[in-house]
Amino acid sequence: MAVVPTQLRQIREDKRLIGLVRKYRLIYDPRHGDYKDVELKEEAWQDIADRLARQRRRLLQTPSLELGLVMSQEESARLASLCMNVLPVV
Repeated sequence: MAVVPTQLRQIREDKRLIGLVRKYRLIYDPRHGDYKDVELKEEAWQDIADRLARQRRRLLQTPSLELGLVMSQEESARLASLCMNVLPVV
């Protein structure tokens, strides 16, 4: 099965997200001292969303960019909020 450009783009975006989340153990590691700190988790998710938005804006400056990669500040905030609602709080 051939991988189409849309799938490749999604794979790149997934890898970016995974790389950013990996920097914040408190999001996913119950052994982390701040794992139960909801405020710190919200800050971490907001930072991740902001970084993704900045990466997309930088990509917009590249002539070969496809327009489907744009994320507004509002979308960035919604992504952070959505991620907080999906993760279990222990």
